[in-house]
Amino acid sequence: MGEYQVFSDSACLLTVEEQKVAQLLGDAWNLYLGLPVEHPMGRDEFCRAIHHCQNMVLARPAIRALAEKGQGYKGNNNVKETLV
Repeated sequence: MGEYQVFSDSACLLTVEEQKVAQLLGDAWNLYLGLPVEHPMGRDEFCRAIHHCQNMVLARPAIRALAEKGQGYKGNNNVKETLV
């Protein structure tokens, strides 16, 4: 494979809130494992959903780092949504 460019001047660190979300997703998985199996694909589908959410949370530091370099998404960081 080819070489990768390394951007060592970019800090990609989780915020405290992101770390909490990542931990809660792991906790949700552990709790789900304690539920009785209702469908043979249930655990696999739940695991994939948890991983999808974790990927979104863990990508946030890289998105911020790119935005600080003038690349990537530079949207409104003040938007807050509440689940009802």
